[in-house]
This record gives sequence, C-alpha cells and structure tokens, in this order.
Amino acid sequence: MRLNDFEKFKGESIRIAIIDSGVDVYHETLKNAKIRGVGIKLSDDSQSAEFCEDFSDSSGHGTAVVQLISKTVPCAEFFMIKLFDDSLESTEEALLFTLKYVLENLDADILNLSLGITACDHDTELREICKLLEQKGVIIVSAFDNDHAISYPAAYPSVIGVDTGENCWKCDDFEYVNGGIVNIRAKGGLQRAAWGTPAYRIVAGNSFAAAHVTAFTAKIMQAGNREMKGIIDVFRDIAIFTYPTSVNMSDDNRMEKVPFKMGNAAIFPFNKEMHALVRFPELLSFDIAAIYDIKYSGRVGAAISKLLNLSMENDWIVQNIENINWDDIDTLVLGHCDKLSSAFSEISLAKKLAAEALDKGKNVYSFDPIDGNYTDKRYNHRIFFPKILKESIPINRFGKMRSISKPVLGVCGTSSKQGKYTLQLILRKALMTRGYCLSQLGSEPTALLFGMDKVYHVGYNSDLSISRWDNYHLVNELVYEMSLEDVDIVLFGCQASTIPHNFNNTMFFNPFCMEMLLGAQPDAVILCINYYDSVEYIRRTIYAIEAMTDCKVIGLVMYPMRLKDDWSGYVGSKIKVSPEEFMQKKHELDIELDKDIFYLGEETEMEKLVDLVVSFFT
Repeated sequence: MRLNDFEKFKGESIRIAIIDSGVDVYHETLKNAKIRGVGIKLSDDSQSAEFCEDFSDSSGHGTAVVQLISKTVPCAEFFMIKLFDDSLESTEEALLFTLKYVLENLDADILNLSLGITACDHDTELREICKLLEQKGVIIVSAFDNDHAISYPAAYPSVIGVDTGENCWKCDDFEYVNGGIVNIRAKGGLQRAAWGTPAYRIVAGNSFAAAHVTAFTAKIMQAGNREMKGIIDVFRDIAIFTYPTSVNMSDDNRMEKVPFKMGNAAIFPFNKEMHALVRFPELLSFDIAAIYDIKYSGRVGAAISKLLNLSMENDWIVQNIENINWDDIDTLVLGHCDKLSSAFSEISLAKKLAAEALDKGKNVYSFDPIDGNYTDKRYNHRIFFPKILKESIPINRFGKMRSISKPVLGVCGTSSKQGKYTLQLILRKALMTRGYCLSQLGSEPTALLFGMDKVYHVGYNSDLSISRWDNYHLVNELVYEMSLEDVDIVLFGCQASTIPHNFNNTMFFNPFCMEMLLGAQPDAVILCINYYDSVEYIRRTIYAIEAMTDCKVIGLVMYPMRLKDDWSGYVGSKIKVSPEEFMQKKHELDIELDKDIFYLGEETEMEKLVDLVVSFFT
C-alpha cells in the first residue's frame, strides 16, 4: 500500500488519547478539533490521584503534539490527560495512575506518550499495564528519551518506540528498524508547531517524531489494520530506509546456562584459575570429588592445603590425570590446558580428555572452547564452555544505553593477580550470608560454577572479539537483565589494571575495564591495591574511576603480598605483608587518600568491608 492510498480513509474517526502537558483548545489551528480531557495530580503520599476538569496547557508542548497529529488526521477525536506542568516533569507513580485510568475508563484506539523514564523503579508494573493496554486493543506510541538513552515504556515490546530519524525530513518520512528496541524513526528535527506563548514555535525532539508516527498509525487503523504487528509491517513497507539486522539467538541461548546438573566433579589441571574452587567450595552447587594434574607439574601427590598454605577442613591430594577414576564423578571440569599439551605430544589434551569423558557418559565443563562435533545425540548437551556469541550483541541501539535502577557494586584493581576475583567471592558469600539477594556478573569462566548469573569472560584465552561499542552495549544489557530480578544488589568485577601504570607498552592498557565500568554504570566501586603501589598511582586510579562513571570509590582492599626485592619490579617474587606492615601502610594511605583500607582475606577486615558496603547502599 502506498502513502497516497491512505487518503481515502481520512473521513473515518480514530480516538487518540494523549498524556502530556494539556492542550490549548482555543488555539487557532485546533478550532475544529474534537478535544476532551482531564487533569490529574498525584497525592503527596503517592497513594491516590485527584482528577479535575482543567486540562489547559500552560507549557505549549501538548498543544504542539495535538496540532501535529490533527494536521494529518483532522477527523481524529482527542482525549488529553494533563500530567505535566510547565516543567514537563512527573513521577513514575503518576504515570502508572494515568495509564490505569486509560485502561479502565477510556475507549481509545491509540495512546500517545511524549515521555520516557530512563531509570525505572516500577518496571514490572509499567511493563504489565502496557501489555494489558495492548491486549485491550490500544496501540501505544511512545517517544524515546531526548538524551539518547533507553527509556520506558518506549522500549517495551508492547509499545511502538519512536526515535528521530536522520533521513526523515517530511512528516510522512519513516525509517524502519529491524530487531532493535526502537521500532520506527520519524521527523524529530526542526519543525514549526502550534504553541502557547508565542502561538507558534520551532520545535525539535522525539516527542514530535512520536506525534507523526501516531498520526500515521491512525491512518493505518482507518484503513482497517488494527493489530500492532500489522501496523509495524505497514511502516516497514513504506519506510524510506530500513536498518538491517543479523540473525539473533533466542534469549535462552544468548548467554548460555550450564545445561546439566553437577553432583561430583573432578577438576583438571590445578592451575591458578582452579584455586578459587577449592578456596570457596561452600559456594559451589556440586562436590569436588578429586583434583588432577599432569605428572610433570610437580604437584601430584601434594596436599592442596600445603600448596595454597591454607587450613582446610576437607583436604584433597593432587592425583595423576593418567589414573583418573571415572566411576567417582559425573562431571569433568577442564581448565586451561593449552600449555600442557606439549608434555603429552598431543594436539589438544583438552579435546582428548573431553572426548574420553563424553564417551564414558560424563559431563564436561570446559573453560575454553573445544574443537569437535558435539551435536551428536549421544552427547545430549553434556559439554559446555562459557562463551559470548556475536549474535548476542544488542543491535540497532543507536548508542542508547540502559540506566540501571538497582544498586550496582564494582570491584576494580590497580594490577592483575591481586585477588579481585577472590574479593568478589568473599563479598558474594558475606552478602548472601547476611540475607541479601545478589545478582552477579563474573569475569572468569568459573563464574557459573559459583552460581553467578552471567559470565563476561575477557581474561586468559577469551574468544571475545567484538567492537568496543558492542562491548559497552553487551555489558550494559547483561547488568540490566540481572537488575530486573528480585535482587538487592548487582555485583561485577574487572580484570587487570584500571588505568596504565605507564604508557611505554600496550600491555599496560586495559580497554575491557573501561567497557565494564561504562557498561555496568556502578554506584560504588571497591578498589584492590598492592602494597607497593605509589600513592599517586592509587589516587589517579580513584579519580579515573569516579570521573568516568560518576560513582564513588568507597574503600580500598590491599593484596597481602609485597615485592621481596624492590629492584625486581612487578614481575619479582613476593612475600606476605605482615600485620604491622599493613597497619603502617594503612595509616599512610589514610592520611593521603582519606579512604577506608582493608586487608584482603582477613575475616574481621572483610566483615568491616561488608559493613561499609551495606552502609553505603542503605
């Protein structure tokens, strides 16, 4: 159907409800318009609303919206609900009351919303009432936020979300967006519209793009198409430009969950990444039945408590992987094996062990992708490795980011290998023990084994190879999805150093940390530091984090190791920091930085840190 074909239906009336600043019914452009309305004001306690007959427009915004729509659909019947005053601001509670009023009292065909909430505290209620309106047959057209953020209700699937189109110069120019949260882009650039004082004004913004989409939606409905999907399909057919899409995975596959239950697992090899599993076995949903390594490692026959210098209630002895007892386990947890393959003259030791485990009916949780065809029915989803698919990247966002309404806590550091992941596990255990509901994004492949919600693996052997901009969107979307759950706090961690120690080599640059921080948008950050970090470097890191994300670094956690010899640099051997050394350093840094400083792993210190976190967010 062509644009001109809709003209023959222009005599049929469409009922359009508009939530805005009111309307000037005496404006010369609206003297023939059919307009009714009501004013609404929320009570001081937000528990009830007052309605009045005054829906006059003291701003001009609502008048402009009505005029732009009526110019295209002169036969429309308008019902204005005045929600805003001159400030064009309201509350989520007031919007919910207004939408309930529309649902229960109005027989509208279209609901036009020139508003957007970026940080939505009542997401569940708002999403549900929009869905109920759609089921009632009301087509909701909502503008996105003018500051280019993701806003609601425009982003909901039950709503036609409207943005300003770069190619839209006329009121009937539309761009169609495939697969994104934005549905239609329309003329939101400079245009002349009715106003209050003065009587006309040059306006711009997504509100007016939404008005044009509402107007043309009315024409489509006049032509007999009243289903949301059919209406969007018409916009697609007449669009002057279409934004392409890639094939997206379903939500269930976008960030995979472990597809099998784990009861008794063996872990191999016993390298750095495995240490956390034996340090925090109480956080695992399975039992560690055995620990294996290769005979050349020097660890076979040794007790884990000796290797890690830990006092352990249940100890393990490292065994030779060549003598693995398959009868005692249902799952093999495979760590990074790439550096071990040469010892066995194998192309891939991980591939060999995975194949043997699967043939014996066991599950395989691998840190790295394993080459091979594992789609055979006999494997029945019994092999898994954490990964991020390119198809998982949010598409056609036009740079729009989500605001996170739940408290977000980040863990950053001044270097690698300083206990950041250990600290995340300590915080996880302590907060859950205190009864807080936690959602967590892990940066290590072991994250899902600890029950964390999602994994964003950017460390050793990560196969993440997407653009910087896509990483921002991906992290932002993952944290947002976790915030939708019934949780008290969202926790995430970065890897390596936040800012460079120096600028002599790219090995000191860490773009992934910037992507994590800007995507997750933390409210607070705990910074892990080293005993040998200079005060100036710690200060620069604090300033960088707080400036980059508009958050607060609430505390410093010191890794309890120091360099044995100052001349050896960062790669030199390390010895444990004594309590006396820690207290002296704590005193020095407290004077210089005015931050609370804690000793990593010491029980009393960690309890104080958790107290600080709880205090900050409450």
